[in-house]
Amino acid sequence: MSGKSKNAFEVIWRIENIKSWLQARDDTLYSPQFLAEPLTNTHWKLRLSTNWHLEEKYISLTLQRDVEDDGPELIPLNYELSFLAHDGSPFKSKSCAMKFGSKTVSHELNVKQVEILEEKKEDYLPEGVLTVRCKLYKAWSTVWKGGECFIRSAVGTKCITLKSSIDNFRSLDVPTNLILKFMSPSTEITV
Repeated sequence: MSGKSKNAFEVIWRIENIKSWLQARDDTLYSPQFLAEPLTNTHWKLRLSTNWHLEEKYISLTLQRDVEDDGPELIPLNYELSFLAHDGSPFKSKSCAMKFGSKTVSHELNVKQVEILEEKKEDYLPEGVLTVRCKLYKAWSTVWKGGECFIRSAVGTKCITLKSSIDNFRSLDVPTNLILKFMSPSTEITV
């Protein structure tokens, strides 16, 4: 392990049940807020969002400094964003340097959605879990105490009970697939 890695503040975010969000949603997922004490008590979040480029959907990982914290107005940082493979090694990474103020969002690390869901699914989504990492380094100092933070999130699911009958259910052949379309009774739930 290099000296630079030893002195990083490292955040690992595991997101369970993410496949449904990746397939159907176009909104943003935020990690719970974390406090980086070695970085002058600053508060941060990781975020996953979707974006489109030339008719391809991408999943973007970014770092965002939170609105209010006890840190300095601007903090210069070197950082590395990574999508991790099933063995914990960085599958795709991006390193940058930037000055972060309140609500500043980092540069994006983009991965094609089709790569995550189909082409390299075994690497990105072992057991349906997406794992990302962010390493933060002070830009102005080489000697400081590092730290680590582990975050676990689960994308929620809603259970819908069918209270109806299916026409000709008994006459269906055993290996037959039947497609049913449900209308959600709630505007909050998409089915």
